[in-house]
Amino acid sequence: MDKKNLFQLGTILGPHKTNGEISVFIESDNPSYYKDVENILVEINTMLIPHTVEKIKITGDTAYVKLAEVNNIDEATALTKCDVYLPLDQLPPLTGKHFYFHEIIGFEARDAHHGFFGIVKQVYDLPKQDIISIDNNGKEVLVPVVDDFILAIDREKKLMHFDLPEGLLSLYLD
Repeated sequence: MDKKNLFQLGTILGPHKTNGEISVFIESDNPSYYKDVENILVEINTMLIPHTVEKIKITGDTAYVKLAEVNNIDEATALTKCDVYLPLDQLPPLTGKHFYFHEIIGFEARDAHHGFFGIVKQVYDLPKQDIISIDNNGKEVLVPVVDDFILAIDREKKLMHFDLPEGLLSLYLD
């Protein structure tokens, strides 16, 4: 499976019990959404290895997971710090102005005052500020991901409606 079709669910913290059970930190606003996961992919040395989930219990942002293929503390310890992935189709659906970075790629960008100004090419996940990169006829327009700048997202029509501050577009397009 190609990583571009996956999302990182979390990271294995280490063994939880001697029977091979592991603790997994879940990177989600709603970890309990994943309480019925049946399979995961564990990245080991850049390879994605499928595992069957026998049992999962989620407490806060930690999942205690028993994998069918991991049966003792040594095998569980070997997975410490490995990242855990799921297919994109297992992400909970978002509505309104909330979006996953991958889902808006290819959307048209429209500003309330200037109209169409490009196509979303990617989203930079930066430590202090996420940035949407929009292609305007070969010129890159960078728009900070700020709730006040995003008016609406039309998933059916693949449109993002913005109300950008005066002068932002002219930095790139004049």
